[in-house]
Amino acid sequence: MQADPRVITKEWYDRLLEHYSEAEVMELAIFVAVNLGFHAVFSTLEFPPAWDHVGPGGKHVERAPAPAG
Repeated sequence: MQADPRVITKEWYDRLLEHYSEAEVMELAIFVAVNLGFHAVFSTLEFPPAWDHVGPGGKHVERAPAPAG
């Protein structure tokens, strides 16, 4: 989705609407948009995450230690 938003088509939304209300689909879309934006901005700041997460290639990445000081 983030790499190529064209993958999200009307048919994709129609399938979501088979299971969720229009309001729920919009809430999901806004949640995804906000999170993609946060991740894009945070990746430019180059600070370590505050939690462990899955990194490139599906490898577990541990939280970086806090700098001494």
